[in-house]
Amino acid sequence: MNPLKRYLQNCAKPEANGFGHLVLKGMNSGHRKLHSWLLENVEIPESGTVLDVGCGGGALIKSVLSRNDSLKAVGVDISEESVKMVSSISERVEACCCDIRQIPYPDNTFSLALSSESIYFWNDIPSCLLAVKRVLKEGSVFALAVESADKKKGGIWMKRIPGMMIYSPTDLKVFFAEAGFQHVEVIRRKDWCLVKGMK
Repeated sequence: MNPLKRYLQNCAKPEANGFGHLVLKGMNSGHRKLHSWLLENVEIPESGTVLDVGCGGGALIKSVLSRNDSLKAVGVDISEESVKMVSSISERVEACCCDIRQIPYPDNTFSLALSSESIYFWNDIPSCLLAVKRVLKEGSVFALAVESADKKKGGIWMKRIPGMMIYSPTDLKVFFAEAGFQHVEVIRRKDWCLVKGMK
């Protein structure tokens, strides 16, 4: 198998090999601008714990924690390699390898939930969103950002990356609304899309 194909196969779930590590490093550097834009469009809580759903290499968590010394963060991901990398960020960070539908935290735990470039690979999106909503505190927000929300433009990536599915802004808004999130809002920046809703 050629190196590019092996690299792309690690996008959904980076494995404990050289390619998985490269994918995580690439996520951390390549998504930096998206993370900044995401955080500009949410209110960072003054205290509490932030959840990163599909935390990848942990760059989004680092950005959140750099904005407030009082915050803690939890990253969840199906990749053990991701969890290993995120666990080493800070004493203020916990990381857990799990299916999003089975986040092992009590109801009403988190003050904010975020996700970046992860929903492409979720199975059973309605159940995933209900699981995130369950662990959010009442009145807290879940904000999700993607760089690609156009199936035509992003079609080449869906062909190349196993398991990837791109959703339109309308799709994302409907997912959030059907999961019971309130005040659902969609924000666009060229091809980028951010959707957020309140529990």
